[in-house]
Amino acid sequence: MTVPLHQIEQILRTNPDSLVVVDEAYVDFGGKSALPLIGKYENLLVVRTFSKSRCLAGGRLGYAFACPEVIADLEKIKYSTNPYNINRLTLLLGEATVEAEDYYKARCRNIMETREWTAAQLKTLGFRVLPSKANFLFARTDKMDGLELYKKLRKL
Repeated sequence: MTVPLHQIEQILRTNPDSLVVVDEAYVDFGGKSALPLIGKYENLLVVRTFSKSRCLAGGRLGYAFACPEVIADLEKIKYSTNPYNINRLTLLLGEATVEAEDYYKARCRNIMETREWTAAQLKTLGFRVLPSKANFLFARTDKMDGLELYKKLRKL
């Protein structure tokens, strides 16, 4: 589910004493980033990962954006939750994906186009498809049993 920026701002405004964490793991697949709000709200932490659009799920590599005070607080406690730094292989893979930004942008565009095509095809088969800004879809049908569903999907 994608939360519109105006709703994130409302949460930030009405909870000034709470840290609001926005997970942007799937933002590269068509979501709107909350990054422009960081300079406006000191209680915002935006987290991202290399797992989804950069194909590094096994690398366990992520990063965060926030005001300097929040980042300083995170630096103070980082070893209490995970005593290990990034290993050398993960670091090299992360650097390589950053250097290949054009490749990953094109890949994400292709995934978004495929997602929209797949959603349209599923709808023609009678599926209810939820809107998605990720690299997957949620779809449901009550009109056919499992075998019939399998046969129709094989034709796609």
